[in-house]
Amino acid sequence: MRRITIMLLGIAVALLILWDLVAYIAGENATVSVIITDWAYYTPWMPLVCGFLMGHWFWPAKGSDD
Repeated sequence: MRRITIMLLGIAVALLILWDLVAYIAGENATVSVIITDWAYYTPWMPLVCGFLMGHWFWPAKGSDD
């Protein structure tokens, strides 16, 4: 199950990178970084949510191998 999760995350990241390149080449302001910056500007709680998620993902959990 762990390998499937890693594979799905890899596919999702690859698709996001591909979409970002297509949006950049098209010349529209539709890249992932532009959208995230817009969200942070219009919804101030978005950076808080992103910070919470980063802490949740990278803080070692009890019972983990790390």
